[in-house]
Amino acid sequence: MEELIKIANIYYKSSSPAMRDAAHKFFKAIDHDNDRKVCLHESLGFMRDEGHAKLSSRHFFKSLDRNRSGTLDFMGVMTLYYIIQSGRPFCYECDDFIPGMCTQHHPLPLPNFQHPHPHPHPMLLFLINPPTTG
Repeated sequence: MEELIKIANIYYKSSSPAMRDAAHKFFKAIDHDNDRKVCLHESLGFMRDEGHAKLSSRHFFKSLDRNRSGTLDFMGVMTLYYIIQSGRPFCYECDDFIPGMCTQHHPLPLPNFQHPHPHPHPMLLFLINPPTTG
């Protein structure tokens, strides 16, 4: 997840003013009590309400909480925003988040992001723009 956090930081810093404004609005929408940090309760509720059920888990939240404070800072939430905006998938087989693209057997993801190697998968890597079919 550290690599993805770095990518999200670069994505945010190089975004247009309109995109940065949208990102700030996203942060404010999650930060219900306006304390400039997002707690687990705020994150889980917002993700469920917005239809992102797979992103509403304690495990996923903890993976974004870099300093283990129990809250997400602005860049933690920006990583979440980047994940949503980039459409990063979850594994079709085990439902784990795929932070990158599986390159163990194939240079490109298979349809439905299936993979031929057995679970647990050692590392799945995902391209920002996966190929589309037909």
